Amino acid sequence: MNILFIAPPSEFTQGIKRTLERRGARVFYINERTNYLVPRPWRESMLLWTFTIRKFQFLKKINKNIFNRRLLKLITTFRPDILLTTKGTTIRSSTLDVYRSRGIKTVNWWMENPYYPLYWPWVKKHYADFQYFLVVGSAAVQDLPSTLRCRVYFLPPAVNGETFEQINITDEDRKRYACDVCFVGARYPEREVMLSAVAQLGVKLKIFGWHDWKTSPLVSFWHGPLTPREFAKAFRIATISLNSNLYPTQGSVNLKTFEILAAGGFELCDYQEDITKLFGEGKEIEIYRSTEELLTKIKYYLANPDQRDRIANAGHARVMRDHTLDARVEALLNTIQ
Repeated sequence: MNILFIAPPSEFTQGIKRTLERRGARVFYINERTNYLVPRPWRESMLLWTFTIRKFQFLKKINKNIFNRRLLKLITTFRPDILLTTKGTTIRSSTLDVYRSRGIKTVNWWMENPYYPLYWPWVKKHYADFQYFLVVGSAAVQDLPSTLRCRVYFLPPAVNGETFEQINITDEDRKRYACDVCFVGARYPEREVMLSAVAQLGVKLKIFGWHDWKTSPLVSFWHGPLTPREFAKAFRIATISLNSNLYPTQGSVNLKTFEILAAGGFELCDYQEDITKLFGEGKEIEIYRSTEELLTKIKYYLANPDQRDRIANAGHARVMRDHTLDARVEALLNTIQ
């Protein structure tokens, strides 16, 4: 089975690629954010992508044309059985039509929140260009109805088990990550409000994320960005790890929901419709539905380590049994076959 895999570069992307290869697939990976307008050594540079392709629409259009011409050539040079993407906004509808006409299955496992204003217009217009559109939130299955051309299914995120198999904690790690409450993620207004309330409890709070936290009133709690292996350590060491989904919510859980538990951390997550379908509330994960409940549960679980550890251990076991990339890839292939 030949799979043409198109996705932005990340540890998660490489985890999907390795999982497919373990199942015997021959995978040809293409970075969806390749900049074909610069010399080859610089094509993967995110800095150049940001200041050329993302900034200028006419350059974006030229680059997109080159990208799609390359995809069309791969029909005869690579001979894929499946085109799989985790985003696919750079793939033209006409290109997908050619793939479909050649009997090649086109699959989009959309990993973003489709309701986010930046994505929703594109998703509504183009989801049916794919034969299979897999969404990480069950509510979107209703809002993106299946058609004769496209079947829509719910397939939540999952963890790359390899990242969490061995987490070696050093004394330096404990010094860097030890805290009462940890949050890893980008700065958004709703998260800033939530974390400001947590800070007022007087607990030891640590925030990790991109450099835009530098301009936040919470900058004194910010400790820089982390790699996937680093945030796995942070989740393992922190007493409580918070999770907050982006607005507008889609009822689904984000990838961090699984990553915190896979790392062996105790997770306190905002309520989403899908979360109780995937985990036992108060048994494998804890949930808050308001800022008041968040603060109450932080104080309770800081004072009750035995209950906290029992929930963290059960959550870890559940993720590693049911919510790994191996399980998801198997479900994906079963769905399209």
